[in-house]
Amino acid sequence: MVNDIKNVSTSVTNRTNASNVRQNDAEKSTSSNQSTDTAQTAKSDSVELTDTARQLNALSEQVSQEPEVNSQKVADLKARIEEGSYQVNNENIADKLVNEFKLSLDKP
Repeated sequence: MVNDIKNVSTSVTNRTNASNVRQNDAEKSTSSNQSTDTAQTAKSDSVELTDTARQLNALSEQVSQEPEVNSQKVADLKARIEEGSYQVNNENIADKLVNEFKLSLDKP
């Protein structure tokens, strides 16, 4: 009787293992197909830049190479301040400050 139980147990274990192997093979096959599909899709993707995009890229590179400060203008203002000929327009500065404040209120 003991032998029969061992054989049944072994038989059940063998069937379970075979089922697991088939399931694993099916999952591997599906996974392999998905990665192949992804690889084929990636190969077919392409990007083309328009002439406008190329021009924008070239202009962006040119601008990035320019200095952020206009050295000539700074030198001119320094000279005028040292000479005492530079006049501050208080009204103009006040208007710009108020406008900047109004713009800052509109931002979230």
